[in-house]
Amino acid sequence: PVITLLLLVPAFPVSPAGGGVRDSPRLPAPPRAPIERVTSELVLIETYVTGADGRPIPDLTSDDFVLLVDGRRSPIASIEYRETAVPSSPAQAPQSAVTSVSSARRFVLFFEDGISAPNGLEAARSAAERFLSSDLGPEDQVAVAAFDRRLRIVHDFTSDREALRRTIAGTKRSARRLSDYSQQLEAHWAEFQLVLRPATVGNLLHPPTIDNLRKAAALATGFGLEESPPLVDMLKALRSLVDSLGAWRDYKAIVFMGDGIPENPAARYFDELAKFGNPDLLADAERSSLSLEVKNLAWAASAAGVVLHTVQTEGLVAGDAAALTANRRRSNTLETLALNTGGIASSSNEPLKGLREAEETSRAYYVIGYAPEGPPDGRYHSVQVRCRKSGARVRSRRGFMRLPASEAHARTVQAAYLLPELYPGLGIDFSAIPGPRDPSGRVVDLVIHLPANRILFLPEGGKLVAHLEAGLVALDDSPHETFRTAQKLRIVLDPRALQDGRPGIDFYSRVRLPATAESITAVVSDDAGGVVGGAHLSLAAAQDGPGDLLGLSIYSLADRTLWIELAASPHAGGSAERTAAYAFGPALKTSFAVGEALACGFLMPGAAGAVPPPLRVAILHGEQIVKSLSLPADQGRPGETVKVPLPVEDLPPGDYLLAVQETEGGRPRIRGAEAFRLQPGDPSGFAAAGTSSPP
Repeated sequence: PVITLLLLVPAFPVSPAGGGVRDSPRLPAPPRAPIERVTSELVLIETYVTGADGRPIPDLTSDDFVLLVDGRRSPIASIEYRETAVPSSPAQAPQSAVTSVSSARRFVLFFEDGISAPNGLEAARSAAERFLSSDLGPEDQVAVAAFDRRLRIVHDFTSDREALRRTIAGTKRSARRLSDYSQQLEAHWAEFQLVLRPATVGNLLHPPTIDNLRKAAALATGFGLEESPPLVDMLKALRSLVDSLGAWRDYKAIVFMGDGIPENPAARYFDELAKFGNPDLLADAERSSLSLEVKNLAWAASAAGVVLHTVQTEGLVAGDAAALTANRRRSNTLETLALNTGGIASSSNEPLKGLREAEETSRAYYVIGYAPEGPPDGRYHSVQVRCRKSGARVRSRRGFMRLPASEAHARTVQAAYLLPELYPGLGIDFSAIPGPRDPSGRVVDLVIHLPANRILFLPEGGKLVAHLEAGLVALDDSPHETFRTAQKLRIVLDPRALQDGRPGIDFYSRVRLPATAESITAVVSDDAGGVVGGAHLSLAAAQDGPGDLLGLSIYSLADRTLWIELAASPHAGGSAERTAAYAFGPALKTSFAVGEALACGFLMPGAAGAVPPPLRVAILHGEQIVKSLSLPADQGRPGETVKVPLPVEDLPPGDYLLAVQETEGGRPRIRGAEAFRLQPGDPSGFAAAGTSSPP
């Protein structure tokens, strides 16, 4: 049964005195003020130039290069020399003919666990730990990603090398990284070889019969189609990573570590069949080809300016001709991806060597600017860079794509839904407020908090207007989508409403979810500012919750926020923009400034008409109670909203747990709990006592 309860965090006043709905969605939108835009676009081509000794050559000018685009010589609009100082390699002083800048780099260490043998990935993780101990510059940022059944961001971008090493060490013990894919390949190959085994008649060996050859061809087709989906999923995961890195303006690279990618997993089977000289047996040889997926990945990297480095963890292989050929095919695809994006490919038995080569090649390089003509066409354009300097060796990406703005934005938003951890730009704080539940599901209020001063409001018709797109997606463990909504919103503020500072924004949506564990992602796009933000939270299965207290939430008494509803209907989105109705209220979030006045709210538990149970609010740091407050007996009747100021004014920065406890049999029982964080400064970007006059 569907349970209906007016729950949206009833513990706090969503519309305090002086607030209220100030913009009706039924009012026609005023015309936007004319905006004149002048766009100067440059395609930036990273070019690595080394001498015979392998060292970068830092003193080149644009006259030393020849740029070919689509086979035609093209003018160089700009040139810039970028270098990164690392402990083992001091930065070289460039000549004055070329601008030199210090460049912060981003690397994603990508561990391909889904199709690779575990031993090779174990060695790759150990190599990554050593790599993080001594290489890289102080400003460089590293993220750790892994692919098993799906893509996971194990650690988002940070310069904290110790945190990264701890994270990688922890993944060694994860059962998720143990794949039996290589064993499945061996079993398929053994079954295929058994069908092709020569028949013995008397003392003579005879080739397989035509029936056996046809059976082997059917097995080859089936095995290829069975082996390709994990490869396709992995290539899609890499493309999602590529799309997520596109907004970073400096050097960005993905270091792929795994056994490699065969462009066609069925090729080794059909190679054997080709030896029998019957072309009919090869009719389905290309059904499982991944050439299009590989090409799309390379083109996506070209569009985002991402370098793909590859480290084949299988290393040097010894075995029969078939094993060597299979290894070569996996290596060839990796080498192709690296070559087309300006990266390096390593296939030695020491992964650390490949990691260091990937880092060292990007310590110093040129960025050549090319000014294309006409609007973005979404097509792939080939690029070749030559150097006139004698003995110089040149490496650069082989092409670029200029995506139309709408397509580039759509890719970015899609990547944010898949990898919200890599989109901290809007400072999203994401909360789930528990509601009533039953065996078939539960009601949850989802709240997306955007801090003040993160959203760009522009003048339109005498008012300040923001254009946002906000969405929510929930997945179960399968992962199957259980909920989705996305809406475009036009938020209108009277300038007089900002006399006490710009408010934050809380988007809220009441949803009904299954009782199973859920993974929920929130994404907000600021169309005017061109920034996309993402956040993620996990809900345990309903029966595993910490208690049965409904509506438990923590909010700031000092932070003024606009409350805007996102309709829970999955059909409520669409391309049409609507003017948002809003109310002023406190900010519901999980991170607060030290000293910020906080309160919690919830529905008083107990049956209607019954005496409410004695409750205590406790604040825990680890397992230690640092603050506690007993509620008076007349605090509220069962089902009523309770609002409790929290004694946090003198607590230091740190992670805390708010627990609402009921004393039962002399021992406290937790009825509800909510984690929160105190940190220095003002996480909201705005703190003011009281509220301003309504607009």
